[in-house]
Amino acid sequence: MHSTKTREELEIFNELVAFGASDASPVPTGQLRFNKVYRKYCAQNLCGNFGKSWTCPPYADPIDSLAREITGYGKGIVFTAAGSLRFAVDWKSMMKVSDALNKICFRIMDDIVPRLGNGTVFGYGPCKYCEKCSFFLDEPCRFPDKKVRSLEGACLDVTGLAELSGLEVKDDPNRITFFGLFVFDL
Repeated sequence: MHSTKTREELEIFNELVAFGASDASPVPTGQLRFNKVYRKYCAQNLCGNFGKSWTCPPYADPIDSLAREITGYGKGIVFTAAGSLRFAVDWKSMMKVSDALNKICFRIMDDIVPRLGNGTVFGYGPCKYCEKCSFFLDEPCRFPDKKVRSLEGACLDVTGLAELSGLEVKDDPNRITFFGLFVFDL
């Protein structure tokens, strides 16, 4: 873990480690950059989630709204979940690491955000907070204050986010790393 300046931030970093984060680093929210082209990638539906979740396009919040929300917070922490791959396209291992990242995101929303009284988290893919998303029942989101939206859907460049935070993006065919972003005010 990278060092932080305040006791509150250090506590949050320690919690992220306890929740299973592989690494974490502060990031200046005002320097985050958004690229609307990522929504076009979402529309290509390579992940299979386009139009299947309240948090994924085309139902996701507008990009400008998400950018204002994210940069409106004074603090940001990038965190990762990482794991080994058995072979190059090991979908089962990739989903295991994705699930680990989601669990960290849910713990942030359940434990840290209520204590701080503010904040939100962005992870990988559609929100999986509920076992069965109300989207499939044609009902509104049951827990809008707990939803976890994707970095990609928010049009954040994950490689740029990693570079800005000082975390390395390693090109390792035997390892997968997923990134999350927690933004908040102290």
